[in-house]
Amino acid sequence: MDAAVIQSKIYTGFAKAASYVGSSFSQYRPVAGQPPIGPATLVGSINAAFTVATGDTFTFGRPGLKANFFYYCLADGAQIQVGDILTSLAGTYYIASMQPLEMPVAVLCNALISFNRPASAPSTGLVAYQGVSETTETQLAAGVAFPASVQLAASGRSTKSDALAGDSAGPLKYTVFFPSGSLVAPAWPIRERDVVYDNIARRFQVAGYEATPIGARLDTTRLMV
Repeated sequence: MDAAVIQSKIYTGFAKAASYVGSSFSQYRPVAGQPPIGPATLVGSINAAFTVATGDTFTFGRPGLKANFFYYCLADGAQIQVGDILTSLAGTYYIASMQPLEMPVAVLCNALISFNRPASAPSTGLVAYQGVSETTETQLAAGVAFPASVQLAASGRSTKSDALAGDSAGPLKYTVFFPSGSLVAPAWPIRERDVVYDNIARRFQVAGYEATPIGARLDTTRLMV
């Protein structure tokens, strides 16, 4: 028995289990130039169940807490692939990892995000303010919002000696995960200094981009103005 046969048997077992304990999710498969969740990307429906990603097995009965964004996905592995988005009234998840002989890993999404790119500053001459400003940004993939997990990474008071007691905490650091499948053959690679907008009107500047085993990860700083 080779690895492919073993993998098929595992996924068949997952499918049978999901038919008993799972619920129905709408399944979307993002393609370039289309909103990730919409008629053009709808694959159909699939039974799935999610448990907090801990240990080496599905852990039904353990609730997700505020720090839990990573889940094991119990579903027919032959019908899903990395980057797929599963959504229902129970929440929205994207399939982040499907490593051989392992449980599929999903990320719970808590936001919809879009991207803008600041204008390039001229290199010479007397110019006006060249900091990050909404008025000089260009929207990328207009009209497309990506489901994502936006997680507070760190915060604290400024360490500058002239900081006042009433100064707000900062800088606020956030980590953003979103399905790499959302950017199939992108016409625009994500760059440092790009600006991320979420669905509750927050703005974040990209400090770093990394393609991780569980999807695209952005390290960002909250922009307050």
